[in-house]
Amino acid sequence: MKIRKSKSLTQSQPRAYEEPEHLTNPAIASLPRTFIYLNKSAYGFFDGFAKLAQSSKDWRYYEMATAHDAMVIEPQKLAELLIKMASEPS
Repeated sequence: MKIRKSKSLTQSQPRAYEEPEHLTNPAIASLPRTFIYLNKSAYGFFDGFAKLAQSSKDWRYYEMATAHDAMVIEPQKLAELLIKMASEPS
């Protein structure tokens, strides 16, 4: 599969991981939490988060055998997973 570079893809900013998010709408607490682990990532950065999500009763956990940019590498499989997730009860 040939992967095309997109001008719209940019690197994540480090501050995105440093600044806490404050969610104030109480309805947020009722939304399901979902973690999609892209298990072919060369970074290993998300491995610990995946283990936490997988072992938690509060998170729905899914895995895809692809690298971190699933929307570029496996868009069809990612779309199928998202549709499946949307149809499942939370």
